[in-house]
Amino acid sequence: MIPRLIKMADVVAIVGLSESTIRRKMDDGTFPRSVVISDGRKAFRSQDIEAWLKSLV
Repeated sequence: MIPRLIKMADVVAIVGLSESTIRRKMDDGTFPRSVVISDGRKAFRSQDIEAWLKSLV
């Protein structure tokens, strides 16, 4: 399966956390890091977000 890239606004809707909380969790290593997809653009790999959600259960 080819990984899908998800923008921050969609990650916020999927996980139910605010953007600032997601950024704080990325900084402390408890949320997947975004990847650079071009100059000034970042996104999250869908499989990283799915794995994070599964780890909560």
